[in-house]
Order: sequence, then C-alpha cells, then structure tokens
Amino acid sequence: MLRDNASRISIGLIAVAMLLSTAACLGDSQPTDMGLAISPVYRSPTSTPSPISAVVPYTTTRPPCPSESGWIKVRGVTICLPTGATLSTLLVDYTGEMFDIIKRGSSEVRIDVDSGEIVRWEVAPEDEEEFRRLILEPLEKAGD
Repeated sequence: MLRDNASRISIGLIAVAMLLSTAACLGDSQPTDMGLAISPVYRSPTSTPSPISAVVPYTTTRPPCPSESGWIKVRGVTICLPTGATLSTLLVDYTGEMFDIIKRGSSEVRIDVDSGEIVRWEVAPEDEEEFRRLILEPLEKAGD
C-alpha cells in the first residue's frame, strides 16, 4: 500500500514545503507554530505611517584643515595631513601599541596614538617643509 501511495505522499510533501515557504514569505518575522494548519496569512494594514521630515540640519563648521587629505587628532592636537598623503593605523598585536602612519611618496611619519610622540620621521627633502609645518609644529606647540 505504501508503494502505491508513494507518488501521492511525495506530491503532498512538496505541497507542504511550498506552503511553508509561502507562509514564511508572507508572514511577519514571528516564528509560526508548525502544529497549526498551514494557510497563507494576510494581515490588514496598520495605520498609515506619517512622513518623516527630510530636513537635515546645516552646519557651518569648516574642517580644521585646508587640505582635502584630511586631519587627525592626537592627544587633543589637530594634525592636518599634507596634500596627497594617506593615513593608516597600525596596531601591534603583541604590545597593544597603536600608531598613525602618514605617507606620501617616499615620506613616512609614525605617531604613537597614546603618547603623541613621533616614533619615525623619514621625510624626503622636498616634503620637509610641509610635513614640519603640518605635523611636527602642532605637536611641539602642544608639548610646550
């Protein structure tokens, strides 16, 4: 008898799987009780949501640096990045130390994030003036 009804059982299982899939798509995100009879759930719409104002407050605060490359704060000191420079952060796993790395071409400056101390100053002669003015001088003034 089971062999005679195997195709009907297969079709029935496929139909149940399709109904479960449909119910999951149409129902809300609440888990459903699988012991209940399965039928598509149609919910009546709730009250119409009111529109949210799309007004974004306008701020007149200018960025602290003229360069489009950006800026960082190290121990409360704003450091402007030289034009065309990139910024990355290095975390040394075994010591937990963190460094901000400012690079442009062959020039590289590493600053300890916690102490604000420059731990590497390898600046090409053509970058010396700009790097000194934007990075070194603000940190020296803050240390005074």
